Amino acid sequence: MSEMDTKIMDEEIIGEVESELKLLEFSQKMIVDSIKNRTILLVDLTMNENKDILKLAYDRLKKHQLLLKYYLSKFEVEDGLSASKVFQFFLGPDVNFKVISVSKFPPRVPPGTEFAFVIFSGSPANVTDALTSCKDGKRNNHQLVYEFASELYNFAVDYDLPIFGTCYGHQFLSHKNGNIILNKGSFTAGKISKTISKKISHILKGNNTVNERGFIPYYNGEVVKGYNNAYPIFETDVTLDENINDGSIFFTGDNSSDLSQFLDFDFRWSLGLQGHPEYSIFEPIFSAAWATKEITPLGQRSLGSDILELLAHLINLRGMS
Repeated sequence: MSEMDTKIMDEEIIGEVESELKLLEFSQKMIVDSIKNRTILLVDLTMNENKDILKLAYDRLKKHQLLLKYYLSKFEVEDGLSASKVFQFFLGPDVNFKVISVSKFPPRVPPGTEFAFVIFSGSPANVTDALTSCKDGKRNNHQLVYEFASELYNFAVDYDLPIFGTCYGHQFLSHKNGNIILNKGSFTAGKISKTISKKISHILKGNNTVNERGFIPYYNGEVVKGYNNAYPIFETDVTLDENINDGSIFFTGDNSSDLSQFLDFDFRWSLGLQGHPEYSIFEPIFSAAWATKEITPLGQRSLGSDILELLAHLINLRGMS
């Protein structure tokens, strides 16, 4: 690719990211209105996995100087890209965060704070590995993350707070809901194109239309066998598994990644997604580091703003219950 072609691509990606930010602004205002000056509790289970994402991507970004400078100046990520930064850009600058990181065990919830909802982030840990027996009586990192998350899950349940889980958070919440988590045996990464379910699209009020397609970044090695008390977000996600005879539904994606995504109003007003809507504006960086190993345009809008609007709707419904 010539220097001119690279510059043209950078300009295209920057334009796409700017469009994503404008879409997010509407949904971010809905979040601010729904939480009403309360605080968001972010349970950071990433184990600092994303901290050096720019370093991992740098070799592939260095030819894209315009794009690199844009990310460094626009998002001020010179010192890394922590989970709290990612979620702050996703949820907007006007929300208050309290972050409890798995790096500080045991978890301690700040006293005297009124929370609107709890976020369980992604993690390099697996739920399935957490459920295996300890070797030599020692807990592995998977078990430590699971125990850490479980304590804060109990806090959310005790205070009847809505819950939002992405990737590992989705798998963890699904397991707590009695679903079976299956290890795929391999890790997949990238972005997947999805269509908003008709059952969900009617509650969206922002920059959305019925059956609008978009992408969700994903990074996963496990899949969820979900039960019938879950409402699908995406049209292509519900398929009956012929090998399951207990009336359950296998929530899967429309490609070989077995991407699990569902919306579940019956379980503590929870929203769970296997994908990472919070990564949408950083998708070129994550793709360069983990997925396609190269820089490519987004190609279509992200569904991040739709998911954020669903989260605001969830909080408002919970407040009316």
